[in-house]
Amino acid sequence: MLDNFLSLCASSSILVTPTPTTFQIAPVSLHPCPFPSSAWSNLMTHKKSFNLLTQSISSPVGYAGFLRPAIVEAAQADPFTGRLLRIADDVFQERYSAPPYPPLPTYTPTTPPPPVLGILRHDYMLHTSGTCKQVEVNTIASSFGCLSTSVTAVHHSESLLSDPKVKVAPNKALHQVSTGICSAVASSGGGVCVMVVQEGEKNSIDQNMLIVECAKRGVKVVRMSMDVIGSQIGDVKMGEDAQVEIEGKKERVGLFYFRAGYQPQDYKTEGDWNTRLLMERSSASKCPDVFYHLAGAKKVQQVLAPNGVVEGLCGLKGVDELFAGLYGLGHEGDADVIQMALDNPLDYVLKPQREGGGNNLYKDRMVAKLKEMTREERKGYILMELIKPPQFQNQLIRNGEIVHDGTCTLEVGVFGVSLYNADGVDEMEGVEGMGEDAYICRAKAEGVEEGGVAAGFAFLSSVQLV
Repeated sequence: MLDNFLSLCASSSILVTPTPTTFQIAPVSLHPCPFPSSAWSNLMTHKKSFNLLTQSISSPVGYAGFLRPAIVEAAQADPFTGRLLRIADDVFQERYSAPPYPPLPTYTPTTPPPPVLGILRHDYMLHTSGTCKQVEVNTIASSFGCLSTSVTAVHHSESLLSDPKVKVAPNKALHQVSTGICSAVASSGGGVCVMVVQEGEKNSIDQNMLIVECAKRGVKVVRMSMDVIGSQIGDVKMGEDAQVEIEGKKERVGLFYFRAGYQPQDYKTEGDWNTRLLMERSSASKCPDVFYHLAGAKKVQQVLAPNGVVEGLCGLKGVDELFAGLYGLGHEGDADVIQMALDNPLDYVLKPQREGGGNNLYKDRMVAKLKEMTREERKGYILMELIKPPQFQNQLIRNGEIVHDGTCTLEVGVFGVSLYNADGVDEMEGVEGMGEDAYICRAKAEGVEEGGVAAGFAFLSSVQLV
């Protein structure tokens, strides 16, 4: 069975590139992962809710009235978040000729703001209570949707051969993400999509799947690193077009799609930060723009979690039950929260304002960090209740070999694609296929705490509805 499974993976381009000229089967599970049908339906129901919530808090009024106040102290403690906030403030001031501080005026843009493409991925784990709890929100560089679509297809094919009764949840992630990209380019006036990527990218197959799919629809997508973009686009003023050179010809950029820019090491020079500001100023659509990017910060997740906050912001009900226990740090009186974690280190995780795997602190490392930080430093972190998911049996494959045969846990990420124009209207609403299931499923060996595939912690899988 393993040989045939690996052949199917290779033929379906379920690959990663450890070097530019080397291709390997991506980390993947041999079987799909069991997930309760009722819990799955609940997550799919809330997909649209989180699209609306994120758009609400990253809109002009939402940024000034909620998002900025929620994150400003964390930005003071964390230089990376602080730099993003400075860009957001600069763009806001230029676009609306008004500062993003209360009292809130009526914001009238000097130039029409470009559409904002949201490719959200909300990550969840089943808790021992049987309910789903949100791990984090990814508003930038939400990856592996394309490979996950292929993994689902392979698992479905294998299940038909071995046990036709197995029901693998369908996965439309590739369709939805590519549709969003093409729609964003068209909505912003046409041109090319520039996919902002990291140098030495190991996940280029997932990215190139999008390039091929968009080409079928007549949209050109090119991959460029931050420094290459910076050397080409010039000094873009608010509302002006950005242009890049492709095969000796200057072309207008219709969309900047970020698959990089979510971590400090993506900004190697001051010039890279200036490039990000220029992209934000341009007339091109962004996925995400800097406001949408900041909406995914861990601090924002913590501020949204208390009962009634989400409903008060945008009228959405039933979302509160998806949040685990989340606690702010760095405020006067946080001693009780810290002591709670010190007394029960197996029940909590300490999270900085970071995306990507390997940043969270567990157990002894969490305890040591809590003890050494000053109050000001603690403002850059949140404390989260540790989700303890049910376990199941599976076989996990890396480099074509089974490296784990035994107890596993899983984490699912639900994709939601939206395209908000200057009037706050979602242009993807009602587009064929956008309301269907789109997800990434990651299996992990028992005891593995982080969930990143590219970081080496998790294995791509699919959802078996039970």
